[in-house]
Amino acid sequence: DIVETLIHPLSDNAGYVQDEYILHDGYLFKGCQLCIPVGFMRENIVKELDSGGLVGHFGKDKTIALVAEKYYWPKLKRDV
Repeated sequence: DIVETLIHPLSDNAGYVQDEYILHDGYLFKGCQLCIPVGFMRENIVKELDSGGLVGHFGKDKTIALVAEKYYWPKLKRDV
């Protein structure tokens, strides 16, 4: 199942603690951040948050902070 697919690789990495992950209403969270699986959704999230509305585009550090405030995926900083 999808949850096992997302969590299983974590058991192979000593740097991850599975207890940080919570399944709530069918959504996987790391703490209070929604876990985003590999796919187009990551790119859409970054584009949406980087657009900045009326103030224009944000810099990389600001965009990373905005994404990481609500979302999580491994190597998020690399992808932004």
